This record gives sequence, structure tokens and C-alpha cells, in this order.
Amino acid sequence: MSDKTQSLKAEPVVRCENTIGEGPLWMHSSRRLIWTDIFKKNLYSLDPKTGQTLCSEQQSYIACYGETGSGRLIAAGGRGWVLLDEDLCAAQPFEGVPFDDKNVRFNDGKIGPDRAFWVGTMDLKATDPIASLYRLAALEGTTAASLGSGVEVREMERGLTISNGIGWSPDARKMYLTDSKTGTIFSYDFDVAAGRMQNRRNLIRDTEQSGVPDGMAVDAEGNIWSARWGGGTVICYDPKGTQRARIELPAVLVSSCCFGGDHLDTLYITTARYGLAEPGELDGALFACNRAGRGRPSYRFSV
Repeated sequence: MSDKTQSLKAEPVVRCENTIGEGPLWMHSSRRLIWTDIFKKNLYSLDPKTGQTLCSEQQSYIACYGETGSGRLIAAGGRGWVLLDEDLCAAQPFEGVPFDDKNVRFNDGKIGPDRAFWVGTMDLKATDPIASLYRLAALEGTTAASLGSGVEVREMERGLTISNGIGWSPDARKMYLTDSKTGTIFSYDFDVAAGRMQNRRNLIRDTEQSGVPDGMAVDAEGNIWSARWGGGTVICYDPKGTQRARIELPAVLVSSCCFGGDHLDTLYITTARYGLAEPGELDGALFACNRAGRGRPSYRFSV
């Protein structure tokens, strides 16, 4: 760690012992934090002001999601793409999985500045480059009730093994995508109007750090906060890929992060305990760091 790297700490917020805690998302409509435990097929909801935490069991795993324009959740999981009601219980499937689910599953995803849902997959064995990145967009005039016949699914990238953290620069001209298997965060030129990514470049491949890059958040200044699975940290890189800050956590498997709270000045961090022979007390807990700067409102899906 260089002398210019800021060292930060995170505190446990919910001691939930998630097997694979993932996908933190700040819901602007309800002022709650949502996250998932993929293997337990649970969705969690936290009200930071009261500390109330709710858990909703799903029919199948939920890997990732985003908020819609009407305040619902659009999600990707074992039943394909689904809509969830405000209570996170009533799932309305509208599109199946576009891959062989014997070999691949959905992984990380986010709503982009084009108001489409960008969702990556991963090889179930985590060894072969058979995963892809998909873009799900609602056709013009589509409503929540007509999503079943009003969406377009396009494969945007292939040859990935564990498609992971996704983000965009504040001006939406750059898109970031992580492949955890190669330990690389890619940068693309992004065209909002066309919903297109192109000109892939290796932005970050920080082999000096322990663990591999997993989920990410991009702050209001364009810095990339990358969770390090197996490294017990979240590392902040500036838009050029230079390390600027480091959050140490008392948990090994750090999976993802997002900015939340009324002022988007709290970085919430999910962790896991999957595969640990002797998990510690805080492995799988939800953490928060209040000194990581400020985020930007997440984009919403177009219906």
C-alpha cells in the first residue's frame, strides 16, 4: 500500500451469516437497503434509521436486481427475469434464462444509464470462459403488465468466466465490467443512446492485492470501489486505475458494495462464508463505511 493510499474501516451493521451475501442496492423509493443471499434463496431489506431487517424467502435464487421506474424490483435468478413487488415476495416471471442453466447461472448485474438491465453470468465450475453479459431492455410502449412480450434480450459480451462487478462513469461515457477469474476490471466506451459498449481495455489488474475483484460501486467523482473476494478488503481506484483508498474488513470473502443512505454517503458492503472451513463471527455479515465519499443515485429500469 502506497503512502498516498487512505486506510478506512467498516463496521458490522447486520450479523446475518450469509452464505453468499451479494448485490447490495439502495432503494430510493423505500429508503431501504436490499441485498441477497444467493445460496439460501433469501432477499434482505434493511431500514437504516430503525435497524429493522426483513428477510423474504424466494422460490429460486436471486442473483441481482435493480429498481424500476415504478419502485418495484426487476431481478435475475433461477426463474429467469422476474418482477418483485414492494414486499419482495410476489415474483412475476416474464423472461426465461438465455443459457444452459446446467453449466451457467446469473451473477452480478445493474441497471445502466440507458435504463436497461445489464446482467452477467458465471460458469458454475468457475473455470471455463463460457459466461456472457446480457442486456435486457423494454421495448417502447411496454408496461410492467406487458413485459412478457415487450422486452429485447441481447448478448453483449462473451468469453467471460465469472462476470462480476458492473458500473459506469458519472458522465456515462465509460462502462466497467469485472471478470473475477482473470482478476481484471475492463473499461469500455459506452453509447447511452444505442445501449452499446465497445473498445474493451484492461483498466485494473491489481495482482499485488490478495483475493480477486468482485462487485463494485462507482462514486460521484468516478472512483471505482472494488470488493476483493478472498482479500478481506474493498479497494478504491481512481478512473485511471490508481489505488486511492482501502477498506479493511474482519471478513475474508468480500463480495460487493453500494452507496446508500439519504445522502448516499454510506458504503454498504456484503460478505460471504461459502467454503470457509471455520468461518469467523463476522464472515457473511453486512458492513458499512461512512468515510468512503458519496455515491450517485442508481439508475432505474424503464418501466
